[in-house]
Amino acid sequence: MAGLDPDVAVLLDTMRASGAPPLWSLSVAEARQQLAAATAQLAPEAPHIASEDLLIAGDGAAVPIRLYCADRNGAGPMVLLIHGGGWALGSIETHDAIARAIAAGTDATVVSVDYRLAPEHPFPAGFNDCVATLAWCDVQRLPGQTLVVMGDSAGANLTAALTLHARDNHGPRVDAQILIYPCVDLTTSPPYVSRAQYGGGEYFLGQQDIDWLRGMYLADTADTGNPFVSPMLAEDLGGLPQALIITAGYDPLCGEGLAYHRRLSEAGVPSRNLHFGGAIHGFLSFAGALSSGRDALARIIDWLAAIPAR
Repeated sequence: MAGLDPDVAVLLDTMRASGAPPLWSLSVAEARQQLAAATAQLAPEAPHIASEDLLIAGDGAAVPIRLYCADRNGAGPMVLLIHGGGWALGSIETHDAIARAIAAGTDATVVSVDYRLAPEHPFPAGFNDCVATLAWCDVQRLPGQTLVVMGDSAGANLTAALTLHARDNHGPRVDAQILIYPCVDLTTSPPYVSRAQYGGGEYFLGQQDIDWLRGMYLADTADTGNPFVSPMLAEDLGGLPQALIITAGYDPLCGEGLAYHRRLSEAGVPSRNLHFGGAIHGFLSFAGALSSGRDALARIIDWLAAIPAR
């Protein structure tokens, strides 16, 4: 296996030297602040793109979104961006730079959704907000414009769940999905070697973080078997949109990302895996400091640009 990328090793050393406590040891408010500060410092370059904050109708509550428009001539896709952060952390702001880079790089219309967070709003509140936003995107997209759903970590979990929901409920039609270091199995004993190998907490995300976040997201532990919570448990993955799945070698979630890629491929879904062997969980959000993050962002943009119009 490849060793840690040199700049990743430097970043991890810097994080350890800072004395910042692990997320699971903090209050939710403190963890949100710590993640926001880290992403603000380490985010990729944010191109200037016109943006607008809106409220759309949701399931009993208005859903805040931020609309980024590089070019409304319909040449680029419409991308629904679902931020990560363990269903309890993260926001439109933590992923603002990524949204701007995607919009600028592909002439896309990017819709970033500020879904309700746990523990104040456990499953299915945030998921329902994403369902409502996907429906809004379907109405708003221009004729022939492709619709792509994209998310990282918990956002990738919601992305995968959203494509299952759309397939099983007769739409909207999603043309492609991008899953960035996805968490797709929330059972308590997932059989992935990467959880044991890299879950000790020394590689940014640890198993204790995962358990803490899952406990806030799921008020009812029986929900772990719901495919909209654990997409890996869906009996059939056939008929889902083509996928780009990005994994990191030193990520405890790497194993399930690779396994989901295999399952999609076996179900006849075109799926491409980009594996960054020397990277850690969250490396795309740290693209301001990590070459792997910048490379991944460029390759996501290339992949999006190659999707043919409808």
